Amino acid sequence: MGMTFLGALGTAAAVSAGVWAAPQFETGQWGADRVLGTSFDLIVNGAGDVAAAIAGQEALREVARLEQVLSNWTPGSEIAALNTSRVHAASPDLFAVISACEAWRRRTSGAFSARTGSLPGQPFDALRHRLANAADVTLDPLRRRIHRPEPVLFDVDALAKGYIIDAALAAARRALPSVYGVLIDIGGDMRVWSAPECADPWRLAVSDLSGADNARPLEIVSMRN
Repeated sequence: MGMTFLGALGTAAAVSAGVWAAPQFETGQWGADRVLGTSFDLIVNGAGDVAAAIAGQEALREVARLEQVLSNWTPGSEIAALNTSRVHAASPDLFAVISACEAWRRRTSGAFSARTGSLPGQPFDALRHRLANAADVTLDPLRRRIHRPEPVLFDVDALAKGYIIDAALAAARRALPSVYGVLIDIGGDMRVWSAPECADPWRLAVSDLSGADNARPLEIVSMRN
């Protein structure tokens, strides 16, 4: 199941092909490939193509910065350093994401867990996974220290992408503080924002489970933020 969004006439469109916005708003669109291993699309209401490109570059800078913090796929990342340390003094971003992952682990009684990552070439080890989920991870918010017991290998992909998208959208808005609306889509994960004075919401289509091209959407939802 995925999401796209609809043009003003209500026809399904690719992310870079349309926007639902009041007609007096100038719209700019901008995209890039190979961002977090997938595609990046930005649409800005209240700015032309050049301004959208400026906002896009600022958003990409934030994505690249957080990739160095949160991605196990990035050599030399901070999370890779955490996974080789028993005690790690974390950056604000890494500490925030690990704290959120641990909170969701508690709230779901372990159904969600970021503790069971793996090292390259390492086979699945059910015993290590059980020990990792039972281990005593300690978070010290005053000093932002993470105490990682040996069975635990953090992999925050399930939460980090949304965290990065939120940060990228904030960076785009800082670059163009006068805009009326922003949409960022990274590989199908999407965040939208609209200013209070923007009359029309973003209209998002939830795709049919069959995945067939041009199939009627399963649901259409209107969102502002």
